[in-house]
Amino acid sequence: MALGVDPHSYANFKEVVVTHLHICLKADFAAKSLSGYVDLTAKVLVDGTQELLLDTNQLEVTKVVDLKENEQPLQFTKPREQNEQLGVPLSIPIPENSRRAGTHWLFKTWAHLFYGGGKFNFVNRQCTLCFYSPAQIIIITLMLVMLTFGWI
Repeated sequence: MALGVDPHSYANFKEVVVTHLHICLKADFAAKSLSGYVDLTAKVLVDGTQELLLDTNQLEVTKVVDLKENEQPLQFTKPREQNEQLGVPLSIPIPENSRRAGTHWLFKTWAHLFYGGGKFNFVNRQCTLCFYSPAQIIIITLMLVMLTFGWI
């Protein structure tokens, strides 16, 4: 998959942008893992945009649903091969009725993050589901949780 405009990200933020984010995490201290979901509101900037690309790294995405359509499941794709610096892109299809410029689209993503030990390299191992600017919020949240409980 080709890189987007930002060489440090797979995200297609010139076509669709995340405008709101709500994250809910549950920590499993014995397993050193975080599970939860993220509600995202995205705004389509370019007519006909068919997918939202998010950056992920060390994140097991289990389900994505469209909140505008009674939590209808969305068939997301995530390649198995991982780039050491960038992780892997998560591609979420934008439903046809939300592909017009200016349309706000709401969806929920469930994920599981496992931190098994060893030294955590913050620069090269961002354990996040992110989209350009909101990535900073998620990274900081996860790092604070990990630091608080001595996981890194």
